Amino acid sequence: MSHQRDLLVVGAGTLGSLLIQQHKEKFPEARVVAETRTDAKHEALKSLGAEARTVSQAGDEKFANVVFCAAPGGNDNYAAEVDRALNMWSGAGKFVFTSSGGVYAESSGGTVNEQSPVASSARTQKLIDAEKCTTERGGSVLRLAGLYTLERGAHNYWLNAGKVDGRPDGLIGLVSYEDAAAAALTVLSSEKSVKGEVFVICDGKEQTRQDICESALKTAMYRDKKLPVFTTTEGPIGKRYDISKALELGWKPRYPSFDEFCDLHK
Repeated sequence: MSHQRDLLVVGAGTLGSLLIQQHKEKFPEARVVAETRTDAKHEALKSLGAEARTVSQAGDEKFANVVFCAAPGGNDNYAAEVDRALNMWSGAGKFVFTSSGGVYAESSGGTVNEQSPVASSARTQKLIDAEKCTTERGGSVLRLAGLYTLERGAHNYWLNAGKVDGRPDGLIGLVSYEDAAAAALTVLSSEKSVKGEVFVICDGKEQTRQDICESALKTAMYRDKKLPVFTTTEGPIGKRYDISKALELGWKPRYPSFDEFCDLHK
């Protein structure tokens, strides 16, 4: 039975590592293989209970479940990489591709869902092409809002840089890496049909850039930092995310907002 829960994680960085940890906790007998570009993090991945390999070590083996969460940076033909991962999927379980909420065209404060128009740019096209590869072959897509941990994310960049190239009241949707991994696990373990489906993943409580910085300043890690300078009061306002489809599937973020996450790290 455990082989039905076996999992290949392609691009096992921060998100992939958290997914491996959560998957092993839920399905301890399942075999998990983590694929990375280099072997730099292989010992850490093995400590989570995963087998680790580089891309060059991949063979012809197929897996019941595959999650592709490698970042698009450095991949000249991103869709081809996703297609390669799809070829390692047996189709017995689920295939999940982690995309980005940045694909949406909305920037005037409106709300987006899975059917909302996407932007037309070289950056978004790379993701859209990869999404299309996924859904056409029966996989599922997660459009993730801005990812964060305490140490990583927009707040860390802005507070360390001391300035923000954006309006202070611009809306930013966020979701913790932990909750994003849980969303992937929800899809993997769902008994509902998710073939070809897209899911918007966000905590559902967008904050402004200034609010994000002020939330982070409450924490022990950032309390000695100063509120950054915002370089403009013009430009895109951002967007809100409708996450009702993901909630209906059974996913629920552990951290209801970035502000509440920060309250836990004072």
